[in-house]
Amino acid sequence: MKQPERIVGAIYDVDDTLLSSQPTEDPLSNLHQVARLAALHTIADKYDFCAQLSNVEPQENLDSFAASPIHTVSGAFYTLLKNRGILTGDVDPMHPLILELVALKNEEYGKLLPIHGRAIEGAGSFVRDFSKHHSINDFNAIASTAIMRDIKTFLRMTNLGDLFPDNRIIDVGKVAQPKPHPEAFDRAFHSLGLPESARSQVVAFEDDPRGIASARAADLFVCGITTRYPREFLESLDEAPHLIADSYAEFRKHFGLTN
Repeated sequence: MKQPERIVGAIYDVDDTLLSSQPTEDPLSNLHQVARLAALHTIADKYDFCAQLSNVEPQENLDSFAASPIHTVSGAFYTLLKNRGILTGDVDPMHPLILELVALKNEEYGKLLPIHGRAIEGAGSFVRDFSKHHSINDFNAIASTAIMRDIKTFLRMTNLGDLFPDNRIIDVGKVAQPKPHPEAFDRAFHSLGLPESARSQVVAFEDDPRGIASARAADLFVCGITTRYPREFLESLDEAPHLIADSYAEFRKHFGLTN
């Protein structure tokens, strides 16, 4: 399926789909990774039983997010702490230590984002032109595991806020089940006020395998962008995107948008 015959809405992930938190080509420089590592080292200094976290290296920190069964910062922290023998069992986002780590990470990331964050090349103009081309200005939504504050910061940076009112922004605080569960994209779809029969006519844009699985499970038309994972990997997924592109220039060409 190249694309729906008619497009009636669009739903976007934010981090690494629209927003680059990557100031350099080194993945270890990612602002989320830097903020998580700072939180881990703060906790290591605060609690004796967490002292071993002082030697967590950037690569281990990065790998914990990719290995997490859920697409959230709490999942990344829990995975790392479980691997270090500090926590056991399934991911518990309400564990007091995880809550403290997440709060520290969010505080640090909030300082970094306005300075070093930027839109993925071509993302801002694509979102606006895609919306105009399909006459869906009132049918755009966000399904993200970011917090509302950071999503709103990005929307101010890109002047896209008029396309995404608060009721059509599904952030991590609005879902009980994070990606790959379909709840985030389901809630985003329902925020558009479209009939159930329109699901396959709503285009979802994602970069992460867990987000792609979430959008596929919500029965949307899913577009994957290779900002973090190569095309071959996305093609190999059990529930691969319907369409994969390496850039928004490629998406523009595919959807027939003028430059």
